[in-house]
Amino acid sequence: MHYLIGGAGVPNYGDELIIRSWVDWYQSALGHASSGELIVAGASQPVLKSLLEDDFPRLKLSDSVARARYKLGKISFVEAVKIGLNFFDKRPSGEPFVALASELEDVSSFHLHGGGYLNDKWPSHGFTLGLGAALAKRAGTTSIATGIGLGPFAALRPAEEGVLADAFRAYALLEVRDDWSYEWVKRIAADAEVHLGLDDCFVQPVSEVPIAGAALHISLIGDAASAPVLERLPGTFVGEFDKVYFWLCTPQDAASFSILADRFRNVEPVWVRGLVEGIPVGETNFMLTQRFHPHIIGARLGMQGIVKVRSAYYDIKHSSVFALGSKLVREGNVGRLGSLESRGLEGSGPSSESRALDTSRVTGKRERFGKFLFSSL
Repeated sequence: MHYLIGGAGVPNYGDELIIRSWVDWYQSALGHASSGELIVAGASQPVLKSLLEDDFPRLKLSDSVARARYKLGKISFVEAVKIGLNFFDKRPSGEPFVALASELEDVSSFHLHGGGYLNDKWPSHGFTLGLGAALAKRAGTTSIATGIGLGPFAALRPAEEGVLADAFRAYALLEVRDDWSYEWVKRIAADAEVHLGLDDCFVQPVSEVPIAGAALHISLIGDAASAPVLERLPGTFVGEFDKVYFWLCTPQDAASFSILADRFRNVEPVWVRGLVEGIPVGETNFMLTQRFHPHIIGARLGMQGIVKVRSAYYDIKHSSVFALGSKLVREGNVGRLGSLESRGLEGSGPSSESRALDTSRVTGKRERFGKFLFSSL
């Protein structure tokens, strides 16, 4: 049995895109999604079912790890890693942990898929990292991690770094998606099998739906930082687009959509499932985003636009996209957006060059890790 786990099942567009991308890969490469040999685990079994069950009725969907994490209560990231590392020797008491142990009995591979959930912001996810290491120490199980974004973390004591180093070394492969994560792991565990790679959305090409005309893509979080953007976005600029799409990446974003929809009646919401199934792409495109995965998908499609960076956490994530050649710019003045003609949006969409580069990245990620997975599963 093969176990695929990460931050999916919230729902959150980036995590759901990643889990769908990997399930498609496991099916096309190994046939596991239809054979009943793959367990997909995330935050909520009902959410995972709503996104995957129609296409993969034999897929085993689980939230056992999440229920075990929730049982840990308030805990630091390193403490959670340590509990995961010791799971088979000092298993916590309680039904969620008993059920999880039973679910893991026949697991031969443990795949911790990517996302930016391993940090002090959501510390209980450290349990999952430690659990994968514990399985790897148990004979017969191979653990890998792909497309991981780590941090931010508070300063760690040497003993705490030792716990993390023990976990990192247990993974046969640890791919991270940004320079900060790579340098951080190398400092803590220089001998770990860590590789600087790409976000896990690169395991598949972008699923797109071509549309006529110019399209404006907006992805804003429903928080205080988005308020000035919503207020200053010029109606003259918005009105020049044939289509205006608001990417509802999580339920939290609905507040921003509501404000924008009150100002502009032509704004169309696109929910998580619609975003995963296919991005509407115009002949010319402009993106305004706070979120990471809309940025990375927009960049892969050759879009221009503005990124509003909210924090050090988001700065690391967005910096990794700029390093890949994103045409979006940081912190542009939304209130001074001019006409489409003045923006020079010609070519702000998929070109033969951008498609070739994206195909090369997808192929490289598939080949590099596909060969490893084929040899180890």
